[in-house]
Amino acid sequence: MIRLLSLTILMLLVAVGRGEDKSDDFNARLSFNHRNISLGEIAQNGENVKCEFPFKNSGNAPLVFTYLHASCGCMRLNYPRHPIAPGDSGIISVELNPRTLSAGDFHKGILVRSNAETPRETLSITGKITE
Repeated sequence: MIRLLSLTILMLLVAVGRGEDKSDDFNARLSFNHRNISLGEIAQNGENVKCEFPFKNSGNAPLVFTYLHASCGCMRLNYPRHPIAPGDSGIISVELNPRTLSAGDFHKGILVRSNAETPRETLSITGKITE
């Protein structure tokens, strides 16, 4: 009886111990070098301006972007459409068309959704359009 009780307690402790160990969690982690870019002054009749948001998957599961949305039709987004392996890096590139913006200061956002541990991130681009 005591032997059976001891064995049951031992099995219970092993099972509980496994449940508390979070070091083996399987998560993607999206890490950006920077989340904000200031473009300074841009001529309204000038060429498109390109900028980049480098990132890394610092997790231990593949990273997949599920949705990217620019707050303005003045931006064209380019991003990896394939899974990013743990430890690998990539770039979200943005092309801004200043001819579609009014003169003055601007602040544009990019919503990034993924399967990462933090599933929603926001990136921003600021500057000033000059005539």
